[in-house]
Amino acid sequence: MSSLYRKPGFSSRFIRLLDSTVEKCGECCLVHEKFTLNLIKKATNEPRTDTIFKASEFQGCSSVQIGIAQNSSRFPSGSILVRNFSAVPVSFTVFGDVEEETDMTVQSNSEVAVTLNAISAVEVFHPTDPIRLLFVFDIFHPGDPIIPPNP
Repeated sequence: MSSLYRKPGFSSRFIRLLDSTVEKCGECCLVHEKFTLNLIKKATNEPRTDTIFKASEFQGCSSVQIGIAQNSSRFPSGSILVRNFSAVPVSFTVFGDVEEETDMTVQSNSEVAVTLNAISAVEVFHPTDPIRLLFVFDIFHPGDPIIPPNP
């Protein structure tokens, strides 16, 4: 029976940092959230890409802003710090609004940071070598969002 059980190719752990807060910005109540994601992957035979973060799309912050936000969708904004504790460089992509994407490579035993106006998803390219990455997210999103209807 143990031969049927396969361990996943990577593991991750989510930690919400203590200084996540709610901030009032005019008519829009924003949640300032800080969290980390520790990503560890064992060696594999084939490289692959995994989505490690996917944000919910929203149209506005409150019912007051419905008229303003009807024509545009939004995603959380903020910064992502990535630390690579691996012996090999690792690439990742941050997707924003509409076809906007930022490709970055973190060299071995170093770190990079990116700040964007929209963060809709983060994908990591896993090489065949074992990797260990730490993602520190520092993002803002509405506390009372208006979610667009599904098409």
